[in-house]
Amino acid sequence: MYFQSIKGHEDILSSFKQKLLKDQFNGVYLFEGPKGIGKYSIAKTLSKYITCTGVKDDSCWCESCKLFPNSPDFLEIVTTSNIIKVDDIEAIDQFTSLRPFKSKQKVILIDDVDRLNWTAASQLLKTFEDIQVHIIVFLVTSNPERVLPTILSRSTRIAFQGLSPGTVAEILKDKGITSSKKLNEYSKMVPFLSQSVLENYERYVSCVDKVQDFVSSFSKKDEDDLLSMVSACEEANDLVYFLEIFYIFMNDILKIHLDDPNTVFNSDNPQLMDKLAKDWKRDTCVRAVEQIRPIILDNKKGVNLKLKTRVESLVSWLYILGKKEQEKVREVSK
Repeated sequence: MYFQSIKGHEDILSSFKQKLLKDQFNGVYLFEGPKGIGKYSIAKTLSKYITCTGVKDDSCWCESCKLFPNSPDFLEIVTTSNIIKVDDIEAIDQFTSLRPFKSKQKVILIDDVDRLNWTAASQLLKTFEDIQVHIIVFLVTSNPERVLPTILSRSTRIAFQGLSPGTVAEILKDKGITSSKKLNEYSKMVPFLSQSVLENYERYVSCVDKVQDFVSSFSKKDEDDLLSMVSACEEANDLVYFLEIFYIFMNDILKIHLDDPNTVFNSDNPQLMDKLAKDWKRDTCVRAVEQIRPIILDNKKGVNLKLKTRVESLVSWLYILGKKEQEKVREVSK
């Protein structure tokens, strides 16, 4: 069996299986798409298959598979900082200068390749210029727009799409969620969430409680309170989750005001939503968005670099949501 631990992406995985069977992997591949949907896991699994000296599937127990990821024919560039520097990729030159030890091919894996600084990216390009047929490179990114154009042009780009609600439900089941109602509701939220929530489900759940507390006491908060909340979320790297959940709550409250309660996501807690809808009139939703937006944008320097784009996007969506509500109010008052 192939890719037993991977959920979704059936068409792409089928294509990869055929390439494996025919030994057709060569050169540089860039895996791009939303964060948290399995791109890195697929790249690492492929790396294991390619360096395998046995049957090249999940059942293999050859020497290379037993050693992986410490196989001498596999190199993963790992850094704990937000930037991948030239020092981090120095090992590539030595790795590519040697022939494969056990396998037919050698594999290099770089996750979050958009974190390469200019010097490191330039050094990597030199590697690409002299790349030999026995070297395969997997690059992974959720932000292809931040990758050097010359790297993009030298790569075979594989675009991964977001996971379907059904696939998300399967993953959540594997994480121990058995309630069909909960599975249905979280699956419906998929379009609003960065799917990294699937990797950090416990943090997401705790953030739901934070948002509920925040929304319940919003009228008592001043600008300093909001700034403290944003700063605390930034320090915990939870600002993206907070904004995503807040966006869903705003949508739910507005749907209740529009007499459309059947499409509310947080339908498992009708008492809470009814109370929030009473406290949060439509103009309160608009005012909240208008207050929070500049605070986040003014202080987003503290946000993890990898999350900035998502934060800016969410704040923009909240702003659009507020503007639409203002326009509806104006139309009614004419």
